[in-house]
Amino acid sequence: MKVIKKTIIFGILILFPISIGIISIVAIKKNTLEIPISQHENGRLQYAIRCLSCHGVNGKGTRKGPALNDGIWIYGDGSIPVIASIITNGTPTGQMKGWGNKLRKEDIYALSEFVYGLGAERD
Repeated sequence: MKVIKKTIIFGILILFPISIGIISIVAIKKNTLEIPISQHENGRLQYAIRCLSCHGVNGKGTRKGPALNDGIWIYGDGSIPVIASIITNGTPTGQMKGWGNKLRKEDIYALSEFVYGLGAERD
């Protein structure tokens, strides 16, 4: 299980966005937080931080990025390994840059599973 650790030097820390159900945390300065989160919660957090602005709430898509919840995959078959590859390397056209040099492998896998799960209702 992943643990988020953050030492707060000044002010208050709040993890956003609350609108999609991410844990919200408020802490007073000079405290260290250790919050265990599941792989699913980690995927949801990574999505909120890195994907939400282009792919929208619940993967519905925006003008910047395609929907991820409709079963229509522009690149590949929508399997977890293909999703992980796209997250890692970006799209062939370069419209989406890869996150492979910024995310740990376990974060990429958690995010891949989360994105795959966005389309679970379509089956």
